[in-house]
Parts: sequence; C-alpha cells; structure tokens
Amino acid sequence: MKLKYLQLSVLLAALLLGWSYAPENVSAQESLGYCDSIVEASIGPDLVVEPGETFPVSWGADYSTYEPTGGRNFYQVDLYRDGQFLRSWKADTDNGEQPPEGGTYVVEGGVTQETEFSVTVSVISDVSCPDGTSESASMTVSLSEPGTTPPYCLISSFTADNSNPAYNTGTTLRYSLDMIGSFTWNISLLNGTTLPSPYSGTSSSGTSSTGNLTQSHTYRLTCGTDFSDLTVSVASPAPSAVDGVCSSTHYNCTAGTSANNVDGSTSWTWNCNGSNGGTNASCSESKTPSAVNGVCSATHYDCSSGSSVNHGADSTQWTWNCNGSNGGANASCSEDKGFETSPSGALSATSCEIAAGSSTCNSFVTWGTQNLTSGTTEVTRNNPANTHVSFATSGNNALNTIRYGVTGISTFFLYHNIDGTPIILAQDSVTASCSAGSIWDGSICKAIPEGMSGTLTPASPSCDIALSKSSCIINFSWNTINPVDTSKVTRNPANTIVATGNSGTNVPFTVKYDIETFFLYNNTVNLATSTVTSSCVSGTEWNGVRCIAGVSAIDGVCSATHYNCLPGISVDKVNGLNSWTWYCNGLNGGNRSPQCSESKNPGAIDGVCSVTHYNCSEGISNNNISGLNSWTWTCDGSGGGTNAACFEKYRIPTFIED
Repeated sequence: MKLKYLQLSVLLAALLLGWSYAPENVSAQESLGYCDSIVEASIGPDLVVEPGETFPVSWGADYSTYEPTGGRNFYQVDLYRDGQFLRSWKADTDNGEQPPEGGTYVVEGGVTQETEFSVTVSVISDVSCPDGTSESASMTVSLSEPGTTPPYCLISSFTADNSNPAYNTGTTLRYSLDMIGSFTWNISLLNGTTLPSPYSGTSSSGTSSTGNLTQSHTYRLTCGTDFSDLTVSVASPAPSAVDGVCSSTHYNCTAGTSANNVDGSTSWTWNCNGSNGGTNASCSESKTPSAVNGVCSATHYDCSSGSSVNHGADSTQWTWNCNGSNGGANASCSEDKGFETSPSGALSATSCEIAAGSSTCNSFVTWGTQNLTSGTTEVTRNNPANTHVSFATSGNNALNTIRYGVTGISTFFLYHNIDGTPIILAQDSVTASCSAGSIWDGSICKAIPEGMSGTLTPASPSCDIALSKSSCIINFSWNTINPVDTSKVTRNPANTIVATGNSGTNVPFTVKYDIETFFLYNNTVNLATSTVTSSCVSGTEWNGVRCIAGVSAIDGVCSATHYNCLPGISVDKVNGLNSWTWYCNGLNGGNRSPQCSESKNPGAIDGVCSVTHYNCSEGISNNNISGLNSWTWTCDGSGGGTNAACFEKYRIPTFIED
C-alpha cells in the first residue's frame, strides 16, 4: 500500500490535538467527507454462450490506500446478476486478512437470456477514508444465435517448466488455447501473493514468468467459459552455512560442534566443526603449568629437580645452577673437589685494524696455566686452522700476526695434553677488520673512493607463483654511481650472483617462495638492498617444494626420535628430567597425534640454542663464529645429551631512496 507521509503526519496531529484538518483544495466544511483512497474494479470480458451452458465470471480489484501505521482498512467485493446480489468477498486488516484482489464465480446452469453481471469494489479506511470509496464494473453474457457455432475458447494446456523451483527462484508458465472468435485470457491467483507477467492477453499460446517465488502459488487460467488451475510448489530455503568458531574456554565453541578433544601436557586442543558446508576451526587453550623449583643433586652438574646450566669449575670445586621452571626458584649448586686438582688456564687476545693496502695486523696474546700434568701445553690459532703460536705455559702480550681471512675473525686456543688427549683450557676470539675508509677486496683492505653509491629497484614488490611452480619472476633495475669495479647483484645463500654490470633495466630475477632479498655490491661494498615477496596463486598452496592444488588432510604421527614427526609438525616440545615429550600436529586439517615421548639416558642434558648469538638456554656455548651473514655457534650437551647447532642472522638495514 502507498503512504503519503506528510498528509498522514498532519492528519494524526489533527486527530490527537483536536485540530480541523483539510487537504489542499478541500474546504473545512467538506473535510469530513474527504477520502484519500482509490479502488479499481474489473470484470469480464463479455461472453457469448449457449442457453444453459455453465461459464465462469472472473473479476479483479486494485486498491491504493494511505492509512497510517496502526490504522484499519476494511475491504469488500460484491457480485451482482442483473442487479441481484450473488455473493461477497471481505477482508479486515485488524484480523490480519489480505485484501481480495481477484476471483472467479462459476455460473452453474448458465443463462436463458442476455444477462448483466457486475462487481462493486469498496474500501473503508478509519483515518484516511472514513466514509469509504468504491468503483463498479460490468460485463454482458449473450446467447448465441440458433443454428450457429458460437465463439468459444478452450484451454488445451496450462503447464510450468518447473513445478518445484528452488527457493527465491521462478519458472515459466506455458499456455495453449483453442479459440473461435476473439477472447482475452486471464491468469488469477487462488493461492500466493504475486501475479505472473503478463497475466492477461489475447494470443492463443505463449508464456508468462512467475518471477522469484518464496512460497507456493496456485494460478487459474481463464479464457471464455473454460479455466484451468496450476500449482507451483516452492522448495524450502537451503540452510545457511555455519563456520566453526572457537570459544576461549577449552572444548567449547562460540559456533559449531566441539570435536577431537585432546588434553595435552601444556594445552587443551579441540575442533569446532562447522555445519551446512561451513569451515572447521582448530582451537587451543594453554594450560598454566605448576611452578617447579630447582634442587641441587649431590653429584656435580646434576639436579634433583630443574635444569642444569652454567657449568663451571676451578681448582677446588665444581659449580652449576639448577634452574626452576614455570616461575619456580633457581638453585646455586657446588661440589668440592677435595684434594683433586685439575689443569686450568686463562687466555686473552686483542683485536686489531688492518691498514689500507695491507692484509694483516698484530694481535697481543696473554695466557697462563695452573695445576698442569706432565703433558705438553700449546697455544694455537685458526685462520688458518691449527696455526702454532707457542708451547710456553704462560705468555704476556706475545705479538702474533693475524689476517682478515674469510670473515675477519681469528680464535686463539690454550691446549694442555692430559693422558694423551689435548684439552682446551681457554680460548678467545678476535677480529682483524679493515680500518675506516677501506674495505676488504679479497686480498687486501682497499681504500673506498668517495661518492660511490647505487640503487636496486624492483618493478613490483611481489609476484604470484603458478600451479606446479616453485618461483616467479620480478624485473629489477639498478644503477651504480662512481663505481670502483664491476657491480654484482647477489642473493642468499652464499651471495649467489644473479647479474653483473654497473646498471641494468627490467632484468628478470627469479624469486623463490615467500621472501627473497637481493644485494647490489661493487668491490664487496653493499650499495643497495631490495626485499620482495612471493606467494602461491589463488587456489593453490605451498607444499614445501612447489605450489600445488588443495591436498588431503594428513594426521600427525610420532617419530621414534624426539621432536620429530612422520609426518606432521612438531609442537609443544618439553625437555623433561627423564624424557622428551612433544606432539605432532596434522597437515591440511589432519588430526593431532597423541603425546609423543622418548626416554633419556640418566643425567643426559641436551644443548638448546638461545635466540641471542653465542648464548645457550641449555648446555655450553662453543665454536663461536661471526660469519658473513650470520653468527654461528654450538650448545654442547652433557651426560650423553645431544649438541645443538645454532645461528642468528645479521640484521641488514634496508635503504629507501627518496
């Protein structure tokens, strides 16, 4: 129904406040009879029938009312035969009834003389049309001449292309008529809300579209005295997909069904499975572990509880810490050696700068020993490896020439031979670096000319890797200003050369999966750095080797060796007192394994790397090396525990040209 909001607002205010209200062009004296509703009536068409022939009378009604929300409309349709009342159709909005908008009345037994049928359509609106308004329409039914074939219209077929369409879709109605004479066919509703388009016409065959339907409809096709009914049943709407959503409390879901509940040593895990095609969610909640205090054992480097770290010794005792976990206290431990004494020593060396044009510089080495056995003592140096420095048991500022070498780092070692085995008593690493204004060119520290610079620019910051491929292409351009030598564009690992020349424009570089950093060097000077990324094209995923289409779920399976999976991803690793424990998460939505474990040798302590170079979370730091792109070291275990190989990349600054 249409609403004229401005007139309604004024009319409501008038009713509430007792004002007199009259719309434009209506005087105050006439306002009580004013009606703002419109009705339209239709009936027919005219028919020619044989005496006594049964025929239908079809009528239609259209309403335009402007009643405000909460108002009341009363609708009525009256059908007459030669002025004599036949029947009524009524509706009251207070009862939630829908207006009568069309119908068919079948005249059983026909007529014996020319007869007029008329319909009167009316509406009364409490506020906008209290006196009501109406309209009438009529049709004439005539008798055919004796001995002649009267015009007729018979319905040959009335069908639907799809009598059971999906929810909110439609179908096409098809009709075929057998006619003599001129007739207008009409489609009305016996059930439903939406008339098809078109719903009337004069052609003998054709189609009509229902539009999108959300409920079942029953249509009546009428032509002349014939009619046919057709029902189109609409399927119920498909349920919406519901994605699984994790709750913050373990084994619960904000949406979806909880499944695969696992009570792990450090966390609870579960799935929230979606429904109706919705996605599943993998959920976890960390446990708050109990505090464990460190407790010293009577045997050096062992702990009754906690992790043994910071192992040390001097001539009289062994020292170590038993660190607690989960907020527990640490314990400081020691064990006296009694009368036993062990060889020990100390060593230090100085770093130095290599002058421009040279390849070496002088380091001063100082060392001392105590409690030595009858074995030999020797000071050596790497770079190159096993370079002899001295056999003396002590020395003070002994001069030793060191070279830049590969990384500029040299390490001095103080050895003592105990029962035929050389033991390192002490060591110290020093650097031989080029002096300011020079740089190592592979053989000497070469002076850097003033004003050398360069740029390295990608055409795009990222690229997509195609299906079954492991890399993609990005074009790069570079330029070197005041070059000393021929520039090289490199990438990791090991400074792999991808291009040479002091300039280049839109040169294609291969970009491996995830991230790739390129460097512009001239005479070993890093002039520019550029980092780009790559990812699998939409619809594919990385399997560790190449971009592939969607893969099947793989459950996690424990390996016999601690922290390993066959297959799966190792998580929740715990280095316990007597065993290692871990879990293997599945791949591609696969299930998580039960808890995995491997027993330890009694007293075994594994080396564990720290995130900061040359430090260990467990074990003793050893073999410290400052490489070209990263620091490397080992964390050596004890008591049969494993050693860990560690590294930390240098943080290379990224330059952005204005």
